[in-house]
Amino acid sequence: MTEQIKFIVKEINQTLGRNYDLIKFDGLDEKQLLQLLVDLLVYFKAGEKLDICEDDTEVVSVSLLEMLGNVKLRPPTGADPTTFRTQLLAGDARTIHHVLHWLLSNKEQVKDTAYLARYLKIPEIPADVVRNNTIQDLLDVYNNLIGEFKDVHKRTRLLRKESATEIINDIKEMAVERDIVIKRLENVQVHLADVNNKEELLHESKLLRLQQERAKELASQFDRQQTQLKTASDQLKRYLNVIHGQSANPKTASDVIKHLQEEMQFNTYLVKEKMPQESNNLQKELNIMQTVAMEQHPTRSDLNKVQEKVIF
Repeated sequence: MTEQIKFIVKEINQTLGRNYDLIKFDGLDEKQLLQLLVDLLVYFKAGEKLDICEDDTEVVSVSLLEMLGNVKLRPPTGADPTTFRTQLLAGDARTIHHVLHWLLSNKEQVKDTAYLARYLKIPEIPADVVRNNTIQDLLDVYNNLIGEFKDVHKRTRLLRKESATEIINDIKEMAVERDIVIKRLENVQVHLADVNNKEELLHESKLLRLQQERAKELASQFDRQQTQLKTASDQLKRYLNVIHGQSANPKTASDVIKHLQEEMQFNTYLVKEKMPQESNNLQKELNIMQTVAMEQHPTRSDLNKVQEKVIF
């Protein structure tokens, strides 16, 4: 039991930032032990903050049991559940020590269980309300979402576990490679021990490495420029094909220039000769129309006079 108390005191101090020792912890009364249990459950996000001294006793009891249910606490093997709950709510030191020890011994499991409890809780709905079709449909959707959440959470945990395993393996491989490099360096240092001009050789080796890297960079740059040149050449061919209305065998640059000159001559003819002539013709037609429009239109009286002249 003493080892259990030591473990609880150590973990409580680290987890909640307390400053208990065995004497102080042993001196906690029932309400202080219950408050400590509540604070630990709140730390695991199993429920909301409670004040054992200020809050209503019934509210505290219900909330505390609900928080313990969220982390799936089970009574000790062979213990009567009713008696266990009664002793727990009464602040029995032995019972609370058991709960604290279990929580602190399974911190990761408790955190995960409390997290899931927030999203997997089925709301309590009166039976007469559940019979409503709309409510029943919403409950079905809610249950389906809970199922999807469980699947996603399970896959996430597996991925995290796999990622951690991969990282550990990578670290191990890097450690092995580091040892190999260190051994190679040691061997090189042994071989260089009797070399008089090793500094000069190292300098030349460094220059050689830099030149090799530069040559590699230039080769890569040459490849990129060749690719760009080919792309530009293909574009030029396509442009020439478009200009000549052909899909293959583009003409030379002189042919293109000649074609453009012919187009310029044709456009000059249109601007200086054909379009002015058409403009003059249109102007003449417009003048005729304006003259006709300005003439006085015959009235009914004029028509009658003309008719009388024709008759007589």
